[in-house]
Parts: sequence; C-alpha cells; structure tokens
Amino acid sequence: MKTNTIRYLIFTPMLLVSIGLLFHLTKSITSANDTYQQIKTIDQRVILQLKKIREAQKLFFEVNNTYAGSWEALEDFIETGEVYVIDRHEEIITRDFGGDSVIVHYDTLRTEGAYEQLRPYLACSRKEVSNLKFVPESGEEFILFAKKKGGKNVLLVEDPQPLNPSRRKDLGGKLKPLKIGSRKQSTLKGNWE
Repeated sequence: MKTNTIRYLIFTPMLLVSIGLLFHLTKSITSANDTYQQIKTIDQRVILQLKKIREAQKLFFEVNNTYAGSWEALEDFIETGEVYVIDRHEEIITRDFGGDSVIVHYDTLRTEGAYEQLRPYLACSRKEVSNLKFVPESGEEFILFAKKKGGKNVLLVEDPQPLNPSRRKDLGGKLKPLKIGSRKQSTLKGNWE
C-alpha cells in the first residue's frame, strides 16, 4: 500500500506539471502564430498602399514626364489633374522592294480626370485620396523621394518605421523596409516582388 501512495505522490505532481507545460507550450505557439499572421497582414496592407501610390505616380509621370516630388502635388494631381485619352493605331504599308513602312496615327478622343483613370487601382473615395501618403496601421507618412539624377527620373517611396520587427534595423531585422523604386535607379519595382 505504501508503494501505491508513493507513486501517487510522485506521479500526480508530475502529471499536473506536464499538463501545465503542455498548456503553456500550446499557448505560446498559438501566440507566435497569431503575431506572425498580424505582421503578415500589416505587410500586405502596406504593399497594397505602395501599389496604389505606384499607379498614381505612373500616371503622373505619363502626363508630366516627371514623378510627383511631394504628397501635395500627387494628391492635387489625382483630384484635379486631366489625362488625355488617346487612340493609337498603326498603318502598315508593304513596299515593292520587300520592306514595310509603319505609319502610326494618334487621335485624342477626350480628356478624363486623373481620379477616374486611377479609381480601379486606388479603390478609395475622393475624400480618402489624402490618406495615400500614410502607412497603414502606424499612420506614419511614407518617405517620398523624387528627383532627376543623371538624366533619369528616380522615385523612392518607403515605409519609415516598419511595424514588422524583421524589417527594422534598430531591432536587428535582416529585411529591408517595404518600398517601391530606388534613389539611384529608374525603377518602380517593389522590393517584395
């Protein structure tokens, strides 16, 4: 009888400790997974915002042959800018000596507001256009750099204080903050692509 009591006294606390450790392990794994999902969702929202800005800057460039250097200029363009809707068609003429000539015809059909052109990409109302410059979740303003360097137009839009710890240098993160463009090269590619 003493052996059963000793076993009971030894194994009952061990069983309770094991159950407690199992509960703690499950909770920490779930918490880590939830944190990962939150960070992933925030990064996706930032990427979506950067894609919207990229489309607006592309249209600004088509009209002005330069990128918007300030948020006010970009916002003003989206709200009041005009874009020419152009029809382009080619006429191919076959020459007797075997070569071809191509004549390109351009016809301006109408003008359209920049907002109307961008509406499918922006997916926001006119009132929300002013929020394009803000990073989702943090509310910080994206860094905007637009200059002409070496005859090339360069554009950089970058998250100044990423919420993702793996994108923050001050926290030892190895990934770069989410951005589109570059200060040195003429590109609009995002660093997540």
